[in-house]
Amino acid sequence: MGLRPMRIIQSFLLLVVLVAMEACTFRSHPLYQPISQGSHWNKYQGYFEYQIDRQTYLIGYSNYMPDHPVLTGIWRVRSMKSLMKGAQQYALYRAAEFTKAQGQQLFVILYKDDWYATGYVPASGSGKYRTREHLRVSPGAWIMIRIVETNTEAQVKDDHRVYSADAVLISLAQENNGLASARGAEVSPNPTGQYSYPIFDRWRSSSSAYDSVPVPGEVPEGAVSKQYIEFQTDAQVTQMAPGKFTITVWASDQISPIEMLLRCLTLARREGYEAFTLERWTIEEHVGGNRQYGKKIWFRDTIQVGLQHQKGPSSLEPVFQVDELSSRVNTNGVLLPR
Repeated sequence: MGLRPMRIIQSFLLLVVLVAMEACTFRSHPLYQPISQGSHWNKYQGYFEYQIDRQTYLIGYSNYMPDHPVLTGIWRVRSMKSLMKGAQQYALYRAAEFTKAQGQQLFVILYKDDWYATGYVPASGSGKYRTREHLRVSPGAWIMIRIVETNTEAQVKDDHRVYSADAVLISLAQENNGLASARGAEVSPNPTGQYSYPIFDRWRSSSSAYDSVPVPGEVPEGAVSKQYIEFQTDAQVTQMAPGKFTITVWASDQISPIEMLLRCLTLARREGYEAFTLERWTIEEHVGGNRQYGKKIWFRDTIQVGLQHQKGPSSLEPVFQVDELSSRVNTNGVLLPR
């Protein structure tokens, strides 16, 4: 009986500590920094940029988690929605900041994607020391932007696809404390009214439930269970009409957007065209197969490509010149930070 008061006190103190730690998580935000400055705990945390052509860039933020192992553990139970929204804000903020660094004010988003879980970490060890498999969580987002040059601003001024860099910087700093801290000063209300961050919306085209989409692969000979499916990474090119193709890639890890562009580039060269346009890009994440025997998380990207002989004057459309793209993009593609 004499131990009960002590246990009550210990439980109360533990509760106070947990509440205090949870409070810290709401005040603590991931660092807004280049990915090269990631810490020991979050080596691949930060924003990144990759130039695609003269006006087009891939910009993103990876591993939107607090830079502390204890806080990270608590944040893992926070909603997927809040984590991905934060990653979206960091990526969009960097796009606006980067646009201004190039001496410009306007940009358009060609395509975008976000992610939460990037796969499963398999179980390891044996016996009582065997660990359980668990999701590899790394909230992040990327956008492909095209910067609008000053001499074409008048042509796109009223286009709803165009973002004002100044308006984005002000709006997001008001909403996200991590960005306000990075800005280093209090911000005034948005004077332009040109940009207001919308209610959270997934950028990924499709994120399916368990077993809702068949896993690409086959049951190997001698498999113990017919439920076992050996996942097979592959790609397919289908001609829909003259100059119109669909490219589909499926893999066990997220598919680099640069890899998809390079496949389009290869197709255009093979068919003898000097340019191509991305008419539609669908990015999917699926959970399928048997949880005990087969692949659990896999990814599929599908691009509808239109081939053409000239790029055209528009700076807002996802059109790419073959020679320019091949001179700038690494033929090995670029991997998204995990």
